[in-house]
Amino acid sequence: MKYWIVLLGLCLVGCNTREQVTVSDEVKLDTIEIPDGSLTKGEQDSLQEVLLPYLEVDTAYARKANQAARTVSEALGDDYGEEEYHRNIQHVDSVIKQCILYVQRNEPKRLLDLFDKERVNIYGHPSNTIGHEKDLHYMILSLYAKYYRPSHERLFAEKMVELYEMSFAHVMGLEAFGGYFHPDYIPLAKVLIDCYSEGLGDYDRAIELQKQVCARVEREEAEGKASESYGYELFGLADLYLGNGDTIRTDSCILELRENPYIRMLFQSE
Repeated sequence: MKYWIVLLGLCLVGCNTREQVTVSDEVKLDTIEIPDGSLTKGEQDSLQEVLLPYLEVDTAYARKANQAARTVSEALGDDYGEEEYHRNIQHVDSVIKQCILYVQRNEPKRLLDLFDKERVNIYGHPSNTIGHEKDLHYMILSLYAKYYRPSHERLFAEKMVELYEMSFAHVMGLEAFGGYFHPDYIPLAKVLIDCYSEGLGDYDRAIELQKQVCARVEREEAEGKASESYGYELFGLADLYLGNGDTIRTDSCILELRENPYIRMLFQSE
Protein backbone atom coordinates (compact mmCIF):
# COMPACT_ATOMS: atom_id res chain seq x y z
CA MET A 1 0.00 0.00 0.00
CA LYS A 2 1.42 3.34 -0.99
CA TYR A 3 -0.67 5.85 0.93
CA TRP A 4 -2.66 4.57 3.85
CA ILE A 5 -5.39 7.16 3.96
CA VAL A 6 -6.09 6.93 0.23
CA LEU A 7 -6.47 3.16 0.30
CA LEU A 8 -8.47 3.40 3.47
CA GLY A 9 -10.82 5.81 1.76
CA LEU A 10 -11.12 3.52 -1.24
CA CYS A 11 -11.79 0.58 1.04
CA LEU A 12 -14.49 2.38 2.98
CA VAL A 13 -16.36 3.86 0.07
CA GLY A 14 -16.25 0.50 -1.67
CA CYS A 15 -14.50 1.76 -4.77
CA ASN A 16 -17.62 3.72 -5.67
CA THR A 17 -18.80 2.79 -9.13
CA ARG A 18 -19.77 6.32 -10.11
CA GLU A 19 -17.55 7.96 -12.69
CA GLN A 20 -14.61 9.78 -11.18
CA VAL A 21 -14.97 13.55 -11.28
CA THR A 22 -12.53 15.04 -13.75
CA VAL A 23 -11.80 18.53 -14.88
CA SER A 24 -14.25 19.64 -17.57
CA ASP A 25 -13.07 18.80 -21.05
CA GLU A 26 -14.09 22.31 -22.07
CA VAL A 27 -11.63 23.87 -19.65
CA LYS A 28 -7.88 23.45 -19.70
CA LEU A 29 -6.25 24.55 -16.48
CA ASP A 30 -3.26 26.00 -18.30
CA THR A 31 -5.57 28.39 -20.16
CA ILE A 32 -6.77 30.04 -16.95
CA GLU A 33 -4.83 33.17 -16.17
CA ILE A 34 -3.38 33.17 -12.65
CA PRO A 35 -0.96 36.08 -12.57
CA ASP A 36 2.09 36.18 -10.34
CA GLY A 37 1.86 38.77 -7.61
CA SER A 38 -1.92 38.38 -7.24
CA LEU A 39 -1.87 36.90 -3.73
CA THR A 40 -2.66 39.37 -0.98
CA LYS A 41 -0.44 39.63 2.07
CA GLY A 42 -3.21 38.05 4.13
CA GLU A 43 -3.46 35.11 1.73
CA GLN A 44 0.29 34.59 1.82
CA ASP A 45 0.34 34.60 5.62
CA SER A 46 -2.61 32.20 5.86
CA LEU A 47 -1.16 29.82 3.28
CA GLN A 48 2.14 29.62 5.11
CA GLU A 49 0.27 29.03 8.36
CA VAL A 50 -1.58 25.99 6.99
CA LEU A 51 1.49 24.59 5.22
CA LEU A 52 3.95 24.78 8.12
CA PRO A 53 2.39 21.94 10.20
CA TYR A 54 3.35 19.50 7.43
CA LEU A 55 7.02 20.19 8.19
CA GLU A 56 6.52 18.97 11.75
CA VAL A 57 6.21 15.22 12.26
CA ASP A 58 4.78 14.00 15.55
CA THR A 59 6.77 10.81 16.12
CA ALA A 60 4.08 9.15 18.23
CA TYR A 61 1.37 10.02 15.73
CA ALA A 62 3.57 8.83 12.86
CA ARG A 63 3.97 5.45 14.56
CA LYS A 64 0.20 5.23 15.02
CA ALA A 65 -0.42 6.13 11.38
CA ASN A 66 2.22 3.63 10.33
CA GLN A 67 0.46 0.88 12.26
CA ALA A 68 -2.87 1.91 10.74
CA ALA A 69 -1.31 1.62 7.29
CA ARG A 70 -0.08 -1.86 8.10
CA THR A 71 -3.51 -2.91 9.37
CA VAL A 72 -5.29 -1.67 6.24
CA SER A 73 -2.69 -3.29 3.99
CA GLU A 74 -3.15 -6.64 5.69
CA ALA A 75 -6.92 -6.34 5.39
CA LEU A 76 -6.57 -5.64 1.67
CA GLY A 77 -4.00 -8.40 1.18
CA ASP A 78 -1.50 -5.80 0.01
CA ASP A 79 2.23 -5.63 0.58
CA TYR A 80 3.10 -2.86 2.98
CA GLY A 81 6.25 -0.91 2.21
CA GLU A 82 7.40 0.79 5.40
CA GLU A 83 10.43 2.24 3.63
CA GLU A 84 8.15 3.84 1.08
CA TYR A 85 6.08 5.33 3.89
CA HIS A 86 9.16 7.06 5.31
CA ARG A 87 10.32 8.12 1.85
CA ASN A 88 6.97 9.81 1.35
CA ILE A 89 7.48 11.80 4.56
CA GLN A 90 10.78 13.09 3.20
CA HIS A 91 9.25 13.74 -0.21
CA VAL A 92 6.34 15.73 1.23
CA ASP A 93 8.79 17.72 3.32
CA SER A 94 10.48 18.93 0.13
CA VAL A 95 7.11 19.53 -1.57
CA ILE A 96 5.82 21.68 1.29
CA LYS A 97 9.03 23.70 1.36
CA GLN A 98 8.61 24.35 -2.36
CA CYS A 99 4.97 25.34 -1.81
CA ILE A 100 6.02 27.81 0.87
CA LEU A 101 8.65 29.21 -1.49
CA TYR A 102 5.99 29.76 -4.18
CA VAL A 103 3.82 31.52 -1.60
CA GLN A 104 6.67 33.78 -0.55
CA ARG A 105 7.47 34.55 -4.19
CA ASN A 106 3.75 35.21 -4.81
CA GLU A 107 3.48 32.60 -7.56
CA PRO A 108 -0.06 31.20 -7.07
CA LYS A 109 -0.23 29.26 -10.35
CA ARG A 110 2.91 27.28 -9.53
CA LEU A 111 1.54 26.70 -6.03
CA LEU A 112 -1.78 25.31 -7.30
CA ASP A 113 -0.09 23.21 -9.98
CA LEU A 114 2.22 21.66 -7.40
CA PHE A 115 -0.62 21.02 -4.95
CA ASP A 116 -2.73 19.33 -7.63
CA LYS A 117 0.23 17.15 -8.58
CA GLU A 118 1.29 16.22 -5.05
CA ARG A 119 -1.88 16.27 -2.96
CA VAL A 120 -2.18 12.47 -2.79
CA ASN A 121 1.33 12.33 -1.33
CA ILE A 122 0.41 15.09 1.12
CA TYR A 123 -2.64 13.11 2.24
CA GLY A 124 -0.34 10.19 3.03
CA HIS A 125 1.80 12.30 5.37
CA PRO A 126 1.36 11.58 9.12
CA SER A 127 0.85 15.30 9.81
CA ASN A 128 -2.24 15.27 7.61
CA THR A 129 -4.69 15.18 10.50
CA ILE A 130 -8.29 16.01 9.66
CA GLY A 131 -7.77 19.42 11.26
CA HIS A 132 -4.71 20.24 9.19
CA GLU A 133 -6.37 18.87 6.08
CA LYS A 134 -9.46 21.05 6.57
CA ASP A 135 -7.31 24.15 7.08
CA LEU A 136 -5.28 23.38 3.96
CA HIS A 137 -8.39 22.68 1.90
CA TYR A 138 -10.00 25.91 3.07
CA MET A 139 -7.10 27.97 1.77
CA ILE A 140 -6.76 26.04 -1.50
CA LEU A 141 -10.51 26.36 -2.09
CA SER A 142 -10.28 30.09 -1.48
CA LEU A 143 -7.75 30.24 -4.33
CA TYR A 144 -9.95 28.07 -6.56
CA ALA A 145 -12.81 30.48 -5.85
CA LYS A 146 -10.60 33.46 -6.65
CA TYR A 147 -9.11 32.17 -9.89
CA TYR A 148 -11.49 29.53 -11.30
CA ARG A 149 -14.98 30.41 -10.14
CA PRO A 150 -15.49 33.80 -11.86
CA SER A 151 -15.29 32.27 -15.34
CA HIS A 152 -15.54 28.51 -14.79
CA GLU A 153 -18.22 27.70 -12.21
CA ARG A 154 -18.35 24.00 -13.10
CA LEU A 155 -14.59 23.64 -12.81
CA PHE A 156 -14.77 25.21 -9.36
CA ALA A 157 -17.44 22.69 -8.34
CA GLU A 158 -15.31 19.82 -9.64
CA LYS A 159 -12.29 20.99 -7.68
CA MET A 160 -14.42 21.35 -4.55
CA VAL A 161 -15.69 17.80 -4.95
CA GLU A 162 -12.15 16.43 -5.29
CA LEU A 163 -11.10 17.94 -1.97
CA TYR A 164 -14.28 17.30 0.00
CA GLU A 165 -14.53 13.68 -1.16
CA MET A 166 -11.04 13.15 0.24
CA SER A 167 -11.95 14.71 3.58
CA PHE A 168 -15.16 12.65 3.64
CA ALA A 169 -13.15 9.45 3.15
CA HIS A 170 -10.71 10.65 5.82
CA VAL A 171 -13.54 11.11 8.31
CA MET A 172 -14.96 7.67 7.52
CA GLY A 173 -11.51 6.23 8.15
CA LEU A 174 -11.35 7.92 11.54
CA GLU A 175 -14.77 6.50 12.37
CA ALA A 176 -13.76 3.01 11.30
CA PHE A 177 -10.66 3.03 13.49
CA GLY A 178 -12.14 5.04 16.35
CA GLY A 179 -15.56 3.43 16.55
CA TYR A 180 -17.43 6.72 16.93
CA PHE A 181 -19.54 9.17 14.93
CA HIS A 182 -17.29 12.00 13.74
CA PRO A 183 -18.89 15.47 13.99
CA ASP A 184 -17.64 16.41 10.51
CA TYR A 185 -19.42 13.53 8.75
CA ILE A 186 -22.76 15.25 8.15
CA PRO A 187 -21.36 18.75 7.40
CA LEU A 188 -18.97 17.30 4.80
CA ALA A 189 -21.73 15.19 3.28
CA LYS A 190 -24.00 18.24 3.03
CA VAL A 191 -21.32 20.28 1.24
CA LEU A 192 -20.81 17.42 -1.21
CA ILE A 193 -24.56 17.10 -1.75
CA ASP A 194 -24.75 20.78 -2.73
CA CYS A 195 -21.70 20.47 -4.98
CA TYR A 196 -23.07 17.45 -6.82
CA SER A 197 -26.67 18.63 -7.17
CA GLU A 198 -26.24 22.37 -7.70
CA GLY A 199 -22.73 22.54 -9.14
CA LEU A 200 -22.50 19.40 -11.27
CA GLY A 201 -26.09 18.27 -11.73
CA ASP A 202 -25.09 14.80 -10.50
CA TYR A 203 -28.26 13.95 -8.61
CA ASP A 204 -27.44 10.25 -8.34
CA ARG A 205 -24.41 10.91 -6.14
CA ALA A 206 -26.22 13.68 -4.24
CA ILE A 207 -29.12 11.33 -3.49
CA GLU A 208 -26.73 8.57 -2.43
CA LEU A 209 -25.09 10.92 0.07
CA GLN A 210 -28.40 12.33 1.33
CA LYS A 211 -29.63 8.79 2.01
CA GLN A 212 -26.47 8.22 4.05
CA VAL A 213 -27.18 11.40 6.00
CA CYS A 214 -30.74 10.23 6.71
CA ALA A 215 -29.43 6.88 7.93
CA ARG A 216 -26.84 8.60 10.12
CA VAL A 217 -29.42 10.94 11.68
CA GLU A 218 -31.74 8.00 12.33
CA ARG A 219 -28.96 6.25 14.26
CA GLU A 220 -27.75 9.33 16.13
CA GLU A 221 -31.09 10.79 17.19
CA ALA A 222 -32.80 9.18 20.18
CA GLU A 223 -36.18 9.52 18.44
CA GLY A 224 -34.86 7.96 15.25
CA LYS A 225 -37.17 8.51 12.30
CA ALA A 226 -39.56 10.40 14.56
CA SER A 227 -36.98 13.12 15.23
CA GLU A 228 -37.22 16.61 13.82
CA SER A 229 -33.73 16.31 12.31
CA TYR A 230 -34.67 13.14 10.44
CA GLY A 231 -37.77 14.85 9.05
CA TYR A 232 -35.66 17.74 7.84
CA GLU A 233 -33.17 15.44 6.10
CA LEU A 234 -35.94 13.32 4.59
CA PHE A 235 -37.44 16.52 3.17
CA GLY A 236 -34.02 17.21 1.61
CA LEU A 237 -34.05 13.74 0.07
CA ALA A 238 -37.52 14.34 -1.36
CA ASP A 239 -36.31 17.62 -2.87
CA LEU A 240 -33.37 15.86 -4.55
CA TYR A 241 -35.64 13.16 -5.97
CA LEU A 242 -37.88 15.91 -7.33
CA GLY A 243 -34.90 17.69 -8.87
CA ASN A 244 -33.94 14.41 -10.52
CA GLY A 245 -37.43 14.00 -11.96
CA ASP A 246 -38.22 10.95 -9.81
CA THR A 247 -41.76 11.78 -8.72
CA ILE A 248 -42.48 8.26 -7.45
CA ARG A 249 -39.71 8.38 -4.84
CA THR A 250 -40.58 12.01 -4.09
CA ASP A 251 -44.14 10.96 -3.23
CA SER A 252 -42.81 8.06 -1.16
CA CYS A 253 -40.71 10.47 0.91
CA ILE A 254 -43.68 12.78 1.38
CA LEU A 255 -45.81 9.90 2.64
CA GLU A 256 -43.10 9.03 5.16
CA LEU A 257 -42.79 12.69 6.12
CA ARG A 258 -46.45 12.75 7.10
CA GLU A 259 -45.65 10.13 9.73
CA ASN A 260 -43.04 12.36 11.35
CA PRO A 261 -44.68 14.16 14.30
CA TYR A 262 -42.79 17.40 13.74
CA ILE A 263 -43.54 17.51 10.03
CA ARG A 264 -47.14 16.48 10.67
CA MET A 265 -47.58 19.59 12.80
CA LEU A 266 -46.34 21.69 9.89
CA PHE A 267 -48.83 20.06 7.53
CA GLN A 268 -51.66 20.56 10.02
CA SER A 269 -50.83 24.23 10.47
CA GLU A 270 -51.23 24.91 6.74
